[in-house]
Amino acid sequence: MKAKPIPTSPRERLRDEASVQPTPREPGDVEAFLRQPPTIAKPTVIRFAPGFALFTVLIALIAGVLGAFLVLTGQQQWPWVQRLIGQPDTASTVIRTTTTRRDTQTVLADVAQKLSPNVVSIYVRTQAAPREASLLDQLYVPEDRRGFGVILTEDGLGATTRQAIPDLTKEVAIVTDTKQVFLTKLFSVDPASDLVFFRMSGKGFPTVNFVQEDALAIGQELFLLGRQATTTAIEPHQALLTALRTYRLIDRSYFLRSSDRLTEIHQTDYPSIAGSPYFTVGGELVGVATGTQADMIPAAVLASALERFASTGAISRNVLGVRAIDLSMAKGLLIAPATAGTEGAYIAGDASRNVAAITPKSPAERAGLQAGDVILKVGDQTVSARQPLSALIQAAGIRSSMNITYRRDGKEQTVPITLEVAKS
Repeated sequence: MKAKPIPTSPRERLRDEASVQPTPREPGDVEAFLRQPPTIAKPTVIRFAPGFALFTVLIALIAGVLGAFLVLTGQQQWPWVQRLIGQPDTASTVIRTTTTRRDTQTVLADVAQKLSPNVVSIYVRTQAAPREASLLDQLYVPEDRRGFGVILTEDGLGATTRQAIPDLTKEVAIVTDTKQVFLTKLFSVDPASDLVFFRMSGKGFPTVNFVQEDALAIGQELFLLGRQATTTAIEPHQALLTALRTYRLIDRSYFLRSSDRLTEIHQTDYPSIAGSPYFTVGGELVGVATGTQADMIPAAVLASALERFASTGAISRNVLGVRAIDLSMAKGLLIAPATAGTEGAYIAGDASRNVAAITPKSPAERAGLQAGDVILKVGDQTVSARQPLSALIQAAGIRSSMNITYRRDGKEQTVPITLEVAKS
């Protein structure tokens, strides 16, 4: 007798599935489904009204503004805000900016208070007051003011520029910060610049320190001191140093630089009245304004003039007697023969403007220098853009004897010269 397969056998399962017959469908069911498929519901689209959208934008904008205000201002007032947003760097930046501005104003006030006794106003009457003038007629008004000045020494020597005292024969009034008035006609003119020294009677005046020029840099912050009227206090202004040891060119004749004039100037971005002093943050004198745009006579010129004045009682300057073009400014131009080179001072004049290359009866003429010569050295100092001819001549001692090295027709020669003293 054969064994019956167990129910879980694959053979038994196949036989059982084969015996099951599918339930027959009605012939029209498939055709009916294809003709009328079930309806699928469309997705619901939510549309906002324009007013609701505008309202949403306004709410978001207001929230952003309030959030920014909280971040920028709340951090300093409420420390928990800073801890909440976790931005300590932003907070410290805001605090540093505020402190810097406050410190600048403090420095301005300190400089003005310290140096205001050194700054004086210079007045020249447009019409002289009568000998028996009333007190009212003796007072000075802003129309009489010609410029400012700075007191340099304890015995009342001060400095200004020629634009502030154009007529040295007239009496001027020097008015201090305490409204003291000093009348004076004692002037000493610097033949090498537009500098003028004036003398005030008395003792115990405040002094100033001159800045060391190697400590100056382009972009350095300076302070300009002046006042708007006789009765107002000193007003400090900030200025930036924009150029060192340059000179202003008005037309081509300004390229002809005199060996006997110090034409180099400093420039700032703040124009001022003639004679206004510029100081560093530390209170050192940088220069006095010429009154032309933002130019100033450097402190080095004042210092050398003061040294000459202290030893001779006048601002003594040297005379060589030539006009020359700085060849470093003429590189690549046909301004001189090719043999002239590109360094040194090319002696030249301008007949159209009646400017002579060699001053008659000057040390240069007696030494035989001529137009077309190129001065290469003064003593053992080379003439260059950094050491122009005029600076070397004026740096020499009064009535110095020296050798001048020059080039003529491609050959270098040397001639001895004794400098003379300029007449002020």
